[in-house]
Amino acid sequence: MRSEYLTEIQKRIGYRFSDVAILETAFTHSSYANEHGCEDNERMEFLGDSVLNFIIARELYLSGKNEGAMTEERKRMVSREPLALAVEHLGIFEYLRMGEGAKKEVALSVKFKSNLFEAVVGAIYIDSGSVEECERFINSHLKAYTENRRDYKSELQEYVQSKKLGAIIYKTELKDNSKKPEFVSDVSVSSAVVGRGFGFGKKDAEKNAAKKALEFLKVKPMK
Repeated sequence: MRSEYLTEIQKRIGYRFSDVAILETAFTHSSYANEHGCEDNERMEFLGDSVLNFIIARELYLSGKNEGAMTEERKRMVSREPLALAVEHLGIFEYLRMGEGAKKEVALSVKFKSNLFEAVVGAIYIDSGSVEECERFINSHLKAYTENRRDYKSELQEYVQSKKLGAIIYKTELKDNSKKPEFVSDVSVSSAVVGRGFGFGKKDAEKNAAKKALEFLKVKPMK
């Protein structure tokens, strides 16, 4: 990777590496590594995921929330969407080295971006040996995309229960005749379809279906 790219990445993420080879590995997708015979970032993704979960779990524990609330909040905060949004905001995805085949997998871009965020966290930990440095990076670049994000499925559940409208059922399937791994979800209340959502995973499709249902039912955001 060109030295000016490595310099720019460090500037954008706000951390200077003692060993830039670690950073270079963090930006090497397995598809590129397979084509060029070098190390990929999957081990760093694994480590970064664990460090990220620990930092968020520790923060939630100190908040005094109960176990159930902490579990749901952690799922929301470390899901693919906010991680991908953070990478987009940083403008670092363009530096990810991918093989020619992977570049065509547009449908997986959210996954690629979220994995890159985890790889960067892992790389910072490896280079610094400091959870605090990782926490600083996470607080600086992820919190804006995890705070005040609506939990559409929970909102729909609470609204339907409060109005005694009946049972909520999600019917989620992989789209037919699609080249992309995209799911479609229809959410019904008392057998009537009130929302349809799409996503590259079942959870995302159901979340978007719940969002459409809330819009259809004209439910105001919960405070």
